[in-house]
Amino acid sequence: MMSVRDGLLSVAGERMAARLRRQTFQAVMRQDMAFFDATRTGELLNRLASDTSVVQKAITNNVTSALRSVGMVFGCTAMLLVTSPKLSLVSLLVLPPGGVIAVYMGR
Repeated sequence: MMSVRDGLLSVAGERMAARLRRQTFQAVMRQDMAFFDATRTGELLNRLASDTSVVQKAITNNVTSALRSVGMVFGCTAMLLVTSPKLSLVSLLVLPPGGVIAVYMGR
């Protein structure tokens, strides 16, 4: 199951990176000649190659982490419901407002 997920996320990441490279290249090609006189060639190549790869890895890692976290929340909630329905009701009433308060206080 893990290898299927990793493969699908890898394909999605590659597609996002290719789309980002294509859009960046199209944006560069729309610039006037003064832009190319003022901007170094190496900087443009770095934007097309390196920066898009960094964005791809960040997006792929964040999606993986988010999916794992959502799965853990649902799994833990199901286990809590099976173990103790009364305790799960108390937890479900207390934890969401506590989470909202923690996010607010964290800012």
